[in-house]
Amino acid sequence: MIPITNAKVETLDPTWTRFLGYSLLFDNPGRSLVSYRNSQLNSCNIDSSPELTLYKELSQAVKEIDTQAAKEFGICLLPSSSYHVTFFDCGNQANAADAHAAAQPSLGHLLEGLPHSWTEDHALVRPAAEKAASLSADLPISFRFSRLKNWSNVVLVAVLEPTDDSSDRFQRIVEERALLSSDYLSSYGFGAGAKFTPHVSLAYFANPSGAENSMELCQELEGVLRRRTDGLEICFNSISAYAFTDMATFFRHT
Repeated sequence: MIPITNAKVETLDPTWTRFLGYSLLFDNPGRSLVSYRNSQLNSCNIDSSPELTLYKELSQAVKEIDTQAAKEFGICLLPSSSYHVTFFDCGNQANAADAHAAAQPSLGHLLEGLPHSWTEDHALVRPAAEKAASLSADLPISFRFSRLKNWSNVVLVAVLEPTDDSSDRFQRIVEERALLSSDYLSSYGFGAGAKFTPHVSLAYFANPSGAENSMELCQELEGVLRRRTDGLEICFNSISAYAFTDMATFFRHT
């Protein structure tokens, strides 16, 4: 029996632990949203959206991982419907303890009440949502696959890089993101740091040991990803605030 020590993984099937928070995400193109309660759920339809071809090839590549090998190393694949690129992580269960004393009750109430408590008008959400709206003026921006990364033996991600014609816009939004990070950390005590590495999360590792032992498999997978994604890019036209209740369930207001 493979031990599960990753707080975001419930079972090896996989199913996902309830993990609450909110972030700014690039809005996926194509058929990527479905109705969810009073919101819209991020639900990428990679088979019917040409705009999501990069996601489709990422998904097809990780599905080539041998089932037995995936079980051996405790690799828990995320559904392709959940694929997204995070622009800025705001508040969540992992950083809630960092919140300034004045912000802790408000953040706790917001997180504990998800999904029903989600609103962009919340005092802790509004500054991020307003920044997302203003940043959309610097888009569109396109990304391509750069490399595969085992992030701290926790998650396997496809790191992205801006295409040549998006490099100037990317630099501008990186600078704006750093300002947002500084503002959030000083105002509330929580939020992502200034460094930005755009990526798509592909899988979570059940435990660090399996992640460490999967190095050879991941090297092979990176070669497959390079071949399958050669010449592909994904274009984003806007950024929005999303809440999440686990690592496969992200939703925004309509």
